[in-house]
Amino acid sequence: MKPLIEKERDWDFVRNPEKVAALLRDRLAKVKFYLKRTEPPAEFYRGNEQDGLFEYHYSPELELEREVTLYSTLKRQVEVDFLVESTPEPGTAWMRPQEVRVGKVAREHARFNVTNGSIFATNVRVSKNEIAIDNTRPQVSNKVIFKEFEKHLNQEIAGLKIFDYASRERPEETKLLNKSTEAILVTDVSDFSTYKPVEPGIFNYYEYLEDEDLLEKTRRRYQESHIESVVAVPILYEMADGRHLPIAFFYAESPRGQSAFDIKTVARLREVSQEIIDRIVDANMISVKDRQGVVNISEGGVALELTHPDLVKYVPHRKEIIFDLIFKMQAPLRFRGQICHLQEIGPGHLMIGMNLAGSGHSDFRKSSMDRLRSLVRMLSETG
Repeated sequence: MKPLIEKERDWDFVRNPEKVAALLRDRLAKVKFYLKRTEPPAEFYRGNEQDGLFEYHYSPELELEREVTLYSTLKRQVEVDFLVESTPEPGTAWMRPQEVRVGKVAREHARFNVTNGSIFATNVRVSKNEIAIDNTRPQVSNKVIFKEFEKHLNQEIAGLKIFDYASRERPEETKLLNKSTEAILVTDVSDFSTYKPVEPGIFNYYEYLEDEDLLEKTRRRYQESHIESVVAVPILYEMADGRHLPIAFFYAESPRGQSAFDIKTVARLREVSQEIIDRIVDANMISVKDRQGVVNISEGGVALELTHPDLVKYVPHRKEIIFDLIFKMQAPLRFRGQICHLQEIGPGHLMIGMNLAGSGHSDFRKSSMDRLRSLVRMLSETG
């Protein structure tokens, strides 16, 4: 299995050979281990101990590499690195332990493997395109959404415009924010002190204009145009690598004599910015109705095996997906899954581990998360 995304885990390490052996001999002697990055997880059972080596039994069809990692999901995640010293017969290996890692954070919920197909996912929705940031070509579908929000916002902020990143008509103020997550706010163009940031997240417009020897020229331009205040806010999209980049910009000038913009204006535009991003993402969504298998599940997370070509293609570039989780004889539960782990387990096969959040209604009075907890608890009661 090839890891594509793997969320960092905080570990406590045990490397002293005597302490490692004592852990395997005492506290972990009866624990069922699994070979990391195998799907379905390959089981390993303890045998004898001799001269610092530990005997483990597993499927005879499995071929081991020289270095292997076994894991077990207890109250805390446990991983053990081994060197394979010998395999006297298929399905038996004598291995020398190298290191034990114990997760610092206790697992919040017990995890249950699903092997009989009684739980599956369907109606999986994922964005097929990362939002384009193209400084040469406007995105037509995005412009339609911008115009809709622009019309609505003009009822609150008169004269507000939304400029696509690639627009040649963009005001100079927005061009200063091309590589920034900050906003520009000038509450009184005649007062240089208001060109300075009033709180974190506001661009130091005063410093920029002073460095470029443009302070007086800019103020005079505003005053000659009878402008009272100015605001420019980037519409930011979070890329797959975690960076936030602007795809468009809010810009508005309040005429002299009208209410000036303030920090509340910036906060409101940032709020609408997220609404715009959500609309653009929704417009890029595809939906896959084919069943996708559930590998394991807990009250707060799930691992799916993805086999549909579109999901295999698009999911590795996303941070979340939306899907229906279906238990046998139960109504669908809709969830938003935040991707923590993603592994390639074969050609056209991915295993994806997610934290879950409810993202819609169920046919019960309980929320999706409450209903999930009830169904998972039933799994624990039935063994």
